[in-house]
Amino acid sequence: MPSARRHGKATKRDAILGAAVELLLAGGYENTSMDAVAAAAGVSKTTVYAHFADKSEIFEAVMRKASADFRADLEAALQRVRGDNPADRIATALVEILKAATAPQFVAYFRLLVTESERRVQLNEVFEDARVSGPDVVGVVATLLEAEAKESGYEIVHPERFATILLRLVVSGTQLDLLISDFRPDADLLETHVRFVVRMFLQGIRPGPGARHAELPTGYDYPWGPELQRM
Repeated sequence: MPSARRHGKATKRDAILGAAVELLLAGGYENTSMDAVAAAAGVSKTTVYAHFADKSEIFEAVMRKASADFRADLEAALQRVRGDNPADRIATALVEILKAATAPQFVAYFRLLVTESERRVQLNEVFEDARVSGPDVVGVVATLLEAEAKESGYEIVHPERFATILLRLVVSGTQLDLLISDFRPDADLLETHVRFVVRMFLQGIRPGPGARHAELPTGYDYPWGPELQRM
């Protein structure tokens, strides 16, 4: 249980939100009460209600904070992308993205998102706002893939779709392992994983002799559904 915090009047909302984050991550939505949030924040229940109308509003604020934190991490990560060639830049960018996407707090938020699926409509609104205002991760990877293809003498048809597939190969499986097991990879293992997947992916999408375009198979309209257009 989080300990009560000392704070000034101006920081009470932050204290409430911080306490709610810890409680929600530890116990989920149903097991987190307004009384518990007030006690953990070191404020009265009346003060909690002065800032948040109900538990649902606190939950939404917590998830918006999660989105904002992840967005900030990704923006910082993408600023660090360097490399001597497009293939190396792709791998470097994905290493940074994977580190941000598998940070302990984000995995905890992701677990909360999965377990609170009955609030999917509310969560979708939160993450759609974050997607619109945040870094276009798919777009960044797509641009890097296009640059690598050009250097290798071919073009990619619908690069955003290829980028989405690559991001899922790199990120989603690792996140699932973290969610369902005690597996905790170190930075070296994450980088090895990314570079291996990128190498296989680039070799796999390069067109054969005489062809100049990398295309998805006919009828393979990936990703499936508009809600999967972005990570």
